[in-house]
Amino acid sequence: GGGIIPDEDIAKLKEAGIKEIFTPGASLDEIVNWVKENVKPRER
Repeated sequence: GGGIIPDEDIAKLKEAGIKEIFTPGASLDEIVNWVKENVKPRER
């Protein structure tokens, strides 16, 4: 399952190592741009 992460939990999750959290209202462009900038392709 999934769900909406409460705003008060975001800082704790980031402190625990979660790189980013996209909340409701985040645009697809915002998410795609973050992935392009932060996820390296696998080497084959």
